[in-house]
Amino acid sequence: MKYLFCLLVFLSNHFTFSSQKKLMPVDASSNVGFTIKNFGLTVNGRLSGLKGIIMIDEKKQVVSNIDVSVNVNSIDTKNESRDKHLKEEDYFDAKKYPTMRIKSTTITPTKIANQYILTATLTIKDVSKTISLPITVLRNSTGYMLTGKFEINRLDYKVGTSSMVLGNLIKVNLKVLAQ
Repeated sequence: MKYLFCLLVFLSNHFTFSSQKKLMPVDASSNVGFTIKNFGLTVNGRLSGLKGIIMIDEKKQVVSNIDVSVNVNSIDTKNESRDKHLKEEDYFDAKKYPTMRIKSTTITPTKIANQYILTATLTIKDVSKTISLPITVLRNSTGYMLTGKFEINRLDYKVGTSSMVLGNLIKVNLKVLAQ
């Protein structure tokens, strides 16, 4: 009887989790973009080097987990001098903190198909804060495309605290292909 119970538990777990699909972000087909004001002008940039996992329950067509990081040394604002400065200690301190990470705590489906509210821990440098953002997840011929937008205050993450010309609000635009 004991063995039968163990077998039933195993089979139940196997079938419960079998619809979970572990996907990875495809860096070349994804975009982590941002905008910020600098001297009153809008500066656009992007980060690359996406790594991590995105779990999709294909049976239920829902996202169940996101844990993705991006390479800070990949920062690109189309200005080499500025990019080099942003990697230094007073901004992102890329030598000490080479990645930024977003890890889901909850992913809640909304009443609209393919749309969710992602609550996650965003870690930049040595600061982790909870953020919430709407995301859309659409299946395409090669995987799943996740899109979303959110805003953060750079000072909350100790980025460029001595700058008097940099805007505080950073707008982040995510477009991540998961395969």
